[in-house]
Amino acid sequence: MEFVDPPVTRKGAVSEKWLAIAHALKENPNKWALVGDFTPGMATHLRRGTYPAFMEDFSGESPEQATLYMKLHWQITTRKKENSGEDEDQKPRHNIYMRWLG
Repeated sequence: MEFVDPPVTRKGAVSEKWLAIAHALKENPNKWALVGDFTPGMATHLRRGTYPAFMEDFSGESPEQATLYMKLHWQITTRKKENSGEDEDQKPRHNIYMRWLG
């Protein structure tokens, strides 16, 4: 065993991919975009405001405030991909659609 410094904290790190998606959606308010296909939990994380790229205008601190901010400013919906998750070793995938409400 070896004692070391703690790992670099990544909480709150902004992904360039998600930042580009957020900016593109904000440039096209109220237009739906297919942002990708992911496991169903991804939409839940987005709705809860856990991705900093979508929270640039947010000034609250609590998880409830983050969820409310996302509900008021972003719309997120999913549709299961055809044939997704039919194999035992494959997790189901969903298309995630988003739009910026302003």
